[in-house]
Amino acid sequence: MELDDESRSDLMDAFIDLQGEVETCLARLSDTQDDAQLHSLFRAVHNIKGNAGIMGLTRIVEFTHEVEEVVGAIRQKRYGLSEPLAETLFLAMDRLHDLHQQELYGKKFDYLRIEELTVLYRAMSCAESSEAEGIALQILQILGAGVVDADVDLFATEVEPTTEFIESLGIEGCEERVFADLGFFQELALQLDNQIVGWEGRSIQLFDWAMKMNKLANNPVDEHQFAAAIYMHDIGMSLLPRELWEKKRDLSPGELSLVTHHPAWGYGLLARMSGWEEAATIIYHHRECVDGSGYPNGLRGDQIHPGAKILSILDSFFFLTKGRVDSSARRSTVRAVSTINARINTEFEGMWVQCFNHMIRKELKAGNV
Repeated sequence: MELDDESRSDLMDAFIDLQGEVETCLARLSDTQDDAQLHSLFRAVHNIKGNAGIMGLTRIVEFTHEVEEVVGAIRQKRYGLSEPLAETLFLAMDRLHDLHQQELYGKKFDYLRIEELTVLYRAMSCAESSEAEGIALQILQILGAGVVDADVDLFATEVEPTTEFIESLGIEGCEERVFADLGFFQELALQLDNQIVGWEGRSIQLFDWAMKMNKLANNPVDEHQFAAAIYMHDIGMSLLPRELWEKKRDLSPGELSLVTHHPAWGYGLLARMSGWEEAATIIYHHRECVDGSGYPNGLRGDQIHPGAKILSILDSFFFLTKGRVDSSARRSTVRAVSTINARINTEFEGMWVQCFNHMIRKELKAGNV
């Protein structure tokens, strides 16, 4: 069936509403196995399948059917809604959101793994309790790139004073002006962080993880320039209307057009400061995607600065786990990692995603996050 723009928009809006119902039910069921909530959960998933069926979207119907069967098994009390099982249902909603984007708007995803997941959810729906738990853990392992701890506080990091942080860079013989500039950039970043609920210490965390990812690839990005870019990359966001930061739904074309200006604003500021031209380029590129679908210039692959590729991954991870003002919309570690890995070769470069996966696993094992 050929869908017109209005039909696509209506179906996407309906899915987003139903996705919200599913996630609300799952959150409530984490406290109590209430029959009414289980029925509401089943009905919401069933309606996602029904809406896709009416529009002839076979891939969505087939995958949603297996998810529905899992919910049905839980509703029939064949097994309980354990934490791993609940997490797999959250992940299913993430994949269904991407699948709707793909089927309705042609958005490219190379690593959704829908066919593989369809088989796993089917097996889980037919399994007994212990087997279902094992399959759920397998799904989390696959989609979460080995990150299965969904409850750690990723940003419980004390913010060090500016002078101590600059000294921690460990740069021998750095000119006084470089220290002064980096200290000022950091101060601006922390002021911006402190204006937004949940963003406290964000810039410190981004810096730490970006440097670790850079080191894994033998430091292709100059650490001075990278530090400046990390601190200043979102300074242009402070010039946007606050309601755009807090919006729960996808941005309208007009709103997205406004947002696309913010990398140029940050770039323009640093490009006018002698010595920070590379940092300015990283800022200008940090919303570009390796498949050319990003902004402001639709750059592809090697046209994008490697520092911007790292920053793009970490920015997305932070937004998914901590960046939303509505805390109920924030995702667990494994869901965020899964989302990033689904976007290899479209938004993110595969090599840097692998560095990110390695870094996050190591940080978790070391107890640093």
